[in-house]
This record gives sequence, C-alpha cells and structure tokens, in this order.
Amino acid sequence: KGMEGAVVRDSEFSIVNLKEYQDSAGIEASKLYDLRYLLPTLHHIVVRGGGDVITEFVEDGCMRVCIFALATSDVFVRVMASAVLQSFLNALEDEGTQHKEWVQLQMVLHLLQNSITSPKQRISGFSASFISECCRLSLHPEWQPMFTLTIKFAASRPFLAFDDIPLFFTTFNSSSLTYRKERIWVLRMLTSGCWSKTDVSLLKKRHVVDLAMSLYQSPLGDRSTRVAVLHLLNAVANLKSGRKMLNDRNALIWLGMIINGELEPSLSKIITQIQNKLSMK
Repeated sequence: KGMEGAVVRDSEFSIVNLKEYQDSAGIEASKLYDLRYLLPTLHHIVVRGGGDVITEFVEDGCMRVCIFALATSDVFVRVMASAVLQSFLNALEDEGTQHKEWVQLQMVLHLLQNSITSPKQRISGFSASFISECCRLSLHPEWQPMFTLTIKFAASRPFLAFDDIPLFFTTFNSSSLTYRKERIWVLRMLTSGCWSKTDVSLLKKRHVVDLAMSLYQSPLGDRSTRVAVLHLLNAVANLKSGRKMLNDRNALIWLGMIINGELEPSLSKIITQIQNKLSMK
C-alpha cells in the first residue's frame, strides 16, 4: 500500500527543519527526509487509497507527519500538509459512519480544521503533538484512560487554543487512580512537541519545567516518571531558548545534585547529556 511504518516514523525527524534544533540535537542532514518530497507522496497515497488506507495512514505515523508539518517554519510545507489533511478528511467523510472509531477521528480532524484560520497558519509543536495523539487514540478506545480524556476534551471544544498546552493541568495534577499514566502521557506529549521558541514560551507560561523538576524529587516521582521528566528536559535543552530558560532556573546545579544520588546508569546518562547541552553557548 506504499506505507512502510518504520520509514515514516523515522521521517518524523525531518519535520524538524528548524536549524536551531537540528544543530543542537546533533541530527545529521543525511538522516532527514525532505518533507517537500514526502508530503506529495502521502497525498498521492490518500487520494488513490481513499477509505482503504485510513487506519493504516494513522497507525503507521503518516498522519503524525502531516500534523507535525503544520508546526514547521516552512510556509510551503504547511500548505502542502494542509492539502494532505483535507484530502484525508474528505476520504474519511466519504466513508460515512461505518466505523465508530472513524467518526471519532473525523471529530478530531474537524477540531484541528476549525482551529486553523489560514492555510499558512503555523501551529505550536504542543498542539501538533496533542492532535496527533488524539488521532492515534481515537482508533483505540481500549487505551484507557487517555482515550476517554482526550476524546472528551476534543469533543467539548469548538476549536483548539494554540497558545496553550492542551490537558496539561488536568493530567499533570490528576488525583485519579490512573494519575501515573496520565502524568507520564502528558510529559511524553510535551517532549515530542518541544520544537521552537513558541513552545518554550508556553512552558514558561504554565511553569512546566518548575513543576517537572519538583515532581522528579517528590515521593510521586517513580522511575517511569523520572525518566519522562528527564526526556522532557533533554528536549528543552535542544533549543537555545530552552537552554537559557533552564539555566535561568539553575538547572545545572539541580542536575548536579540529583546525579549524585542517582544509582541507575541509564538515568545518569540522560542527566549527563542535559548537562553537556546546558554547558553549550
């Protein structure tokens, strides 16, 4: 059907055509896919495949590529991504309501469509991360509690605010029985969506880094949570503006304190990576 899952998933890195991120993250240009080539290919798959490729398009990461392309700095890429998503939505609507999961997927894409006021509009990385997660979860009602939380959130809003972080406080401050799953989910969502100065500004606005650092050292910070926090800080440190924000919060001193008490080599390795990035100019 023309969609090799591994290739498409690897191509998520090609979305980061922000030079600042690419250079500091150490991503080699030879390992990147050109979205100006990839998006027309995905458009062809959608137009030719129609309803036959809907589920696979989402599951194999093609939808994720298209949504994240809306967060790039390249206007032409954003216009192409909008065209692919519109063709996908048309194919979805042509199939009617034969699958309940497809109706939910359609609702999520309408939310994105209603939130974008111009074909050239750039969305935040966090919004792209959230919408792509909603699309994936819409096909899996068994993935609880995140299926219920995300679909309920999407269904209750006429549009998505791109100047905020969807579901952050609901999940991060959750007191439900599944609070660990919710907290780790939102930390991972933030990690995958932290791409630009805009995203760093949103982290500042919601005091995300301060809350994450406090969580790491709290009794609620089990191993999985600590790993998720470190991966988020590592993603933030990939950006120049992110490194400044972390250094303003004396993150190097904090990292030095926690690495002295960290017995697990894998976590110490991530901490060292962050420290090295924060030492960069």
